[in-house]
Amino acid sequence: GSVGGGFISASGIGAAIGVPAAVASAGLVTAGAGNFTAGLQGLGQALSTGGGGRGTHLDRFNGKKPEYQINPAHDPRSPLFNPRKTPLPDDAEAVFRNAVPDHPVNPKNWYGVNTKGKLYRFANSNDGKAHVNGIEGVGDGIRNITDYALRRLGRK
Repeated sequence: GSVGGGFISASGIGAAIGVPAAVASAGLVTAGAGNFTAGLQGLGQALSTGGGGRGTHLDRFNGKKPEYQINPAHDPRSPLFNPRKTPLPDDAEAVFRNAVPDHPVNPKNWYGVNTKGKLYRFANSNDGKAHVNGIEGVGDGIRNITDYALRRLGRK
């Protein structure tokens, strides 16, 4: 029968090299299945990484995410509030729940996006905690965001 766009028969390629047609045909079907499986694996990787030619797989941070904390210097209700600091938004803790690190191995900052699409930066305090310390479009805004964080957030 026809396999892979060619014909295999008792007098065809299998017979020419001394291989029965059924064996040659099964070999081509198996090779086709291997290509099909490889295609599925590639599709799975493309879907899991955002696919669509966006680039390669992004490694994931495998450590402990810091705990969210409020830095009183950013809290307008605190006596320690510093008016030169970015004021604490009401949704900062909720945004931090889905924040992503700036690096897959050694993150220094975490970034999240609120329901209105505004980007927040959270600084790692090196004590297992992190606090909001920048908001897109407010004061100094967001500086030094890595390509890794932008890609994890789907912004690049």
